[in-house]
Amino acid sequence: MTYRPALFALLLGLSVIGLSACQSDNP
Repeated sequence: MTYRPALFALLLGLSVIGLSACQSDNP
């Protein structure tokens, strides 16, 4: 399970990007 931290960081980054995209999309 060497890639677990990288995978977790990737998922975290994707969720943060999705959240910021949703917030910027809303007026």
